[in-house]
Amino acid sequence: MDKAAVGYDHQSSLSKHESQTDYSAGFGGKFGVQSDRKDKSALGWNEPQKETGNRSSKPEMPDRTRAKDLKSRFEGLAMKQSDEAAQLREQARKSRQAADNAQKAEQERQNKVRAEQEARNRVVVEATPVRQPSPPRQPSPQPVANITAPPTPIVSNYL
Repeated sequence: MDKAAVGYDHQSSLSKHESQTDYSAGFGGKFGVQSDRKDKSALGWNEPQKETGNRSSKPEMPDRTRAKDLKSRFEGLAMKQSDEAAQLREQARKSRQAADNAQKAEQERQNKVRAEQEARNRVVVEATPVRQPSPPRQPSPQPVANITAPPTPIVSNYL
C-alpha cells in the first residue's frame, strides 16, 4: 500500500516558519532589518543621507514668474496665429479680386468682339439685296417602270 495515501478524515498541519515562531527575529528582526541580510547600500532611518553632486544647473525660479512667462508665451502664440490667419485671409481676398478683375476684362473683350462682329453682319445684310422667295417647286411625276419580282432562290430539302 502507498505510504502517502491517507483517508478523507485526515487533516495535515504545516509547521510554522521561523519568523512566525521567534518574534524577535521576524521579517526584519525585533528592531528593524536583520543585519546579516541587510543590503550594503541600504540606509537606515537614523543615518544621514549623503548629498550627491547631481544638482540641476538651472536656477530655481518662483512660481509667479513662470506663470507670467507662460501666460505671455501663450498670448504671443495666439497673437501670432491670429496675425497669420489675417494674412491668409488678405491674400485670399486679393487673389479673388485679381481673378474677378481678369474675368471682367475678358468678358468686356468678348463683348467688344461680339459687338464688332454684329456691326459687320449688319453692314453685309444691308448691302445685299433682298430676294423674293420663289414658290416651291413641285416635283414632276416620274413614270412607273415595270417592276418585276426578283427570282426566288431554289431551296433544296437536302441541306
